[in-house]
Amino acid sequence: MELVDRVSRSGKICAVRTNGHFSDKKVKASEIDGLSGRKSEAVHLSPDISIRLKTGGRIISSEIKTGLAPKEIFNDMEIVKHYRKTGVSNQAEFIWVVLLPDGEVERRSSAKSFEKIYLRMQKDNPDLSFVRREITSWLVLVVAVTA
Repeated sequence: MELVDRVSRSGKICAVRTNGHFSDKKVKASEIDGLSGRKSEAVHLSPDISIRLKTGGRIISSEIKTGLAPKEIFNDMEIVKHYRKTGVSNQAEFIWVVLLPDGEVERRSSAKSFEKIYLRMQKDNPDLSFVRREITSWLVLVVAVTA
């Protein structure tokens, strides 16, 4: 909710939707190659957050992930690319918020998993632009944006 509130107060946003598209177009999970797990079993998919900008009516659709489960991360990457490719949105982005655990051993293990996934994300998606910010020693933010 805080994310939606901050985005709304930015003054650049016309409208925000959580778990929905601005268009009537339905996105069928069966249209996206390579999906697995629960998202592959869904009938229709919608972004975690959609934003319509004031200028030009541009629409940005975003998937947000907070865990280190590679299957879920790569599923969402494919979904984001599909949103852009099919014109559901002018721009689509994948937002990954990584919270590393407190314990030294656990943090090192999670950081290693994060690095492996991040490198594969970049390798498998040369058509996306990546931004990575290490906010603190335990918080990392990655955004992958379609052109």
